[in-house]
Amino acid sequence: MTLRGGRALRWLWTYLVSFAQTQLVITLVALPVLVAWGLGYSVMSLLGNLLFAPVLTAFLVVSSLLLFAQLLSIPHAWLATILNWLTAAWDWALNHASPLWLIECAKPPTIMLIALPFIVYALLRHRWMSTPLRRVGALSFLLVASYGIFYIQRIYNANGSLTRCLDGKLYVIKLVGTEAIILIDDGYFARKKSIEKALSYEVRPWLAKEFGSVRIRELRMTRVGAGGLQAAQHMCSILPVESLWVPFFNNKLSKYAWRSFFDMKRTVAEKGIRLVRYNLHKAARACLNGKPSKTA
Repeated sequence: MTLRGGRALRWLWTYLVSFAQTQLVITLVALPVLVAWGLGYSVMSLLGNLLFAPVLTAFLVVSSLLLFAQLLSIPHAWLATILNWLTAAWDWALNHASPLWLIECAKPPTIMLIALPFIVYALLRHRWMSTPLRRVGALSFLLVASYGIFYIQRIYNANGSLTRCLDGKLYVIKLVGTEAIILIDDGYFARKKSIEKALSYEVRPWLAKEFGSVRIRELRMTRVGAGGLQAAQHMCSILPVESLWVPFFNNKLSKYAWRSFFDMKRTVAEKGIRLVRYNLHKAARACLNGKPSKTA
């Protein structure tokens, strides 16, 4: 038993080191693409990939056995039970994912992103990297150094202009000394046919490349319409929003806009987000000047 146990531990150690090396190479090669596109990287990807391979193998083995048992008329109720348990367990794990696991990095100069895969290749080809542990150590150091560069770029961007604008309709005010921002929708989403696509492929990547990971201290609307209400509801469901500011409105809304309004209120209540109704003419000007208004 001792000999077998030692072999098992050596096999497990070799497997973990090899997995860590492969995961580090994939992360470092994919990182420039993710940062250039303004996409985030999950801190749980290492654990997820480590667990996914054995779970997928078990799922394929059990499902194959179930298929052959069905074809050969062999009792297979216990196989179906195991397969259902595996599916339910994996579905439960996926449903407990959190947006807070994502790390979004500010985009440095493009030349740095292009150089990163070549540095990885040079490290792996260097004669000193003759053992897996040395390669894992060097790649880990390179990964930490890369995130350090992204963090420095984030500080540099934050020390620049505190107010930024996207397409003349979406304003962002960076609060000094914090990771929080004020996001003001001045009709940006009212012009979009697909709110989800605009958030996923335009707004969120733009914010990530400018500031990295951020918290939205205040999400403000200056115009109330179906598009803006849908966007507010969707942002509150996928982004860390602390408070949602909706102006008082007297204009007549369509049935679709009213439905979007109540969907937004429901999402705000579920997420525990503070909903503020405010006077647009008093508060919007102060906020656009970089001073969050307390008028509600």
